[in-house]
Amino acid sequence: MNDIEAKAEQGPRWGKLALPTLAGAVTGFLVAIAMLQLFRDEVFGELSASSTIAIAVAMVYIFIAVGVGVGLISPAFGARFLNVEDAEELREQRQSLMASGIGMLLLGAALFVLAISGPGGVVAPETAAIATALLVAVAVAATIRSARVSDELMRTVARETGNTGYYLIFGVVGGWAGLAHLQLVPAPAMLDVLTTIWALGLVAAFWVSGRRGMLNPR
Repeated sequence: MNDIEAKAEQGPRWGKLALPTLAGAVTGFLVAIAMLQLFRDEVFGELSASSTIAIAVAMVYIFIAVGVGVGLISPAFGARFLNVEDAEELREQRQSLMASGIGMLLLGAALFVLAISGPGGVVAPETAAIATALLVAVAVAATIRSARVSDELMRTVARETGNTGYYLIFGVVGGWAGLAHLQLVPAPAMLDVLTTIWALGLVAAFWVSGRRGMLNPR
């Protein structure tokens, strides 16, 4: 029996993954709540429930991007909390991860801008529309760049994530819209629709990564 088979029989060491994941989730949640409480009225204006949830989802994107960025700046340190074999793996995937991280950061920023604009927001609708369009456009370009420099496995994962995301969005957003049309549930606000799309993109990414065993501690 070789080392790979031995590790497969032992199964994933979830203890290595559980603590960093829990710590990251708690930290992100606490920071987001602190920011909202500290700057709610002075900076962000009147935040509705929809805006608050959108900001929380946006912060998840931003924290993921920042985590990847820190790992790329210091691969030795990043290997301690990112799910990679070692620092060398981060160095080898630097181009792909950097482009992907930029895309995540900009997508999070785009949702954040939308959340603090509109009625009662602090950003004018015209400014928010232009800023969001630019952020999403550059995010798409960064994502395309990431795909071009990724290996075959990561490109396959990206395609599967897109397919899974499509079905999730079709089922959740489409189902919600259908039920709302029948007046069986309240109709979603447009910001709720956007937040749901952003959130389901993350769910799809984690779902596909989990199915392929990429979330198993390494």
